[in-house]
Amino acid sequence: LVQGGANVKSTVYNLTAATYGEIYVASGATPQTLTTANQFYAVTAFTTDGLSNGITPVAASDKITVNVAGDYLVQFFITFTDSNNRTFTFRCFNSTTNSAYPQTVVKSHSHSSDPMFVAVSAFVHVDAGDDLIVQAACSTSATAITISDANFALLLLKAD
Repeated sequence: LVQGGANVKSTVYNLTAATYGEIYVASGATPQTLTTANQFYAVTAFTTDGLSNGITPVAASDKITVNVAGDYLVQFFITFTDSNNRTFTFRCFNSTTNSAYPQTVVKSHSHSSDPMFVAVSAFVHVDAGDDLIVQAACSTSATAITISDANFALLLLKAD
């Protein structure tokens, strides 16, 4: 409802020209060992390139390559299992610049072999040609996790 004399401004986004991309795994069953305590390792569970436009998803290498510099919405969710009583940390990592995005860090503590779930949604700046990955670390050494379902996606919000 707009009253007389009110100024209304709206923005229309053309999502058909959006820049986005994703990689994912569904029903994964391959364990991944996190060898050293508190050391981050690339999550290597991704199996499928999802939808994309202007971004290069490379599930075979567990990464997303950015082709347009700018501010992005980065999102990932991971469902995983391990044995018991460990703290896991996940984050988005720029493997080209060797830098982490601290706003993407999420932790989860396991109490049983029941599936655990983590999710992140954050804004990051990325340069063209950079590769982004998801990393995981565990509070104890030689820990195997099995990622059953995961999605890692980027959406360009504003190009440089």
